[in-house]
Amino acid sequence: MAESVLHKQLKQGRNMAERFPLDYDAIRKGDMMTKDELARKFNEQPGSDAYRFKLMALQATIERELDDRGRPVTVKIHHEGLCVLTDEMASEHNARQTYLGFRRMLRSHRRNMNVDQSNLAHDQKMEHQRTLIVNGRMAQAAASGRRAAFRMAALNTQHQIGAERQGDHVQDAQVQDHGDGSHAAPQQQAG
Repeated sequence: MAESVLHKQLKQGRNMAERFPLDYDAIRKGDMMTKDELARKFNEQPGSDAYRFKLMALQATIERELDDRGRPVTVKIHHEGLCVLTDEMASEHNARQTYLGFRRMLRSHRRNMNVDQSNLAHDQKMEHQRTLIVNGRMAQAAASGRRAAFRMAALNTQHQIGAERQGDHVQDAQVQDHGDGSHAAPQQQAG
């Protein structure tokens, strides 16, 4: 079977990224590599397919290399360049990517449920049904985990509001300094 053009380009990009002269030990969170710098290193025009494949391959290579060295990072493609995200940025980025991945999974599962199984061979139909069951369970687990997270967030918010209100009552009951050396408890309001 012949390799697809996409597979060849991905392989070429991966090989380029592995040969890319980069001091992985010098990479720090917050570092950026601009598109001009990368275009010179890749010897490709930004915006071209070859540039994008090499960019994605380098992104994955940096993440893999640093993870192998015990320094996991998140690398984001930003304005056709690369940014090694700080922990604060990575927290937001990874949460957003997880949410988008969850939505993507649900859309794929929904599309898979709409496949006309009468057009499938028996073995393929059995595999398709197993896939639907497994993916359905994963989607259900993710959805119930998400609901549980929302409930926990609501409980935490209620707890914080309750603590703030409790703190207000404690503050009201504290002795007030009138600035002239005299101290007095606050007056109880009628009503």
